[in-house]
Amino acid sequence: MTATSTGMGCPSTAIAVEELARVGVTSVIRVGSSAGLQAGIAPGDLLVSEGSFRNDGTTDAYVPKGFPAVPDPGLTLTLTRHAQRIAAASGTRAHTGISASDDAFYAETPEWIARLSGMGILNVEMEASAMYVVARLRGLRAGMICACSSNLVDGASLYSEKNAALKDGWMRSIEAALETAVELEL
Repeated sequence: MTATSTGMGCPSTAIAVEELARVGVTSVIRVGSSAGLQAGIAPGDLLVSEGSFRNDGTTDAYVPKGFPAVPDPGLTLTLTRHAQRIAAASGTRAHTGISASDDAFYAETPEWIARLSGMGILNVEMEASAMYVVARLRGLRAGMICACSSNLVDGASLYSEKNAALKDGWMRSIEAALETAVELEL
């Protein structure tokens, strides 16, 4: 088992997954932070991705526009189960749904956020689509769990507060990822 920083965004994530595949890694689980896009997702809650809306440029270099960016189903179900148990024990919640992978951290307009939310997109982040596409092409299992750092619909943000909720969310997401890896013998 190894911990690897992909850096930020799809280009560096694609490089990391490609290089991990070349050294024999068979499964990747992204942990980190992400912004919620549905009302009621609280900062510190866990977010498990069931797929990613490809709003990035990197995956277009790998596959045609209609190709889906999806995680491994078994890994995702196991990750969801652990996330729900861990969140419930801590008094927070775990959410599952489709994420969006955008290229520009500060480029989301209110109109774009409203459109993503209106489509039922759970959260927005910057790496999952590349991880899923490259993993699928290279025969790897992939999944993602993040801690919610802010809610772009409700306006709630951990970055504006002086508390440990985001750090605690990261720790819960790491715990869920590790328990998934052990259970599935990844």
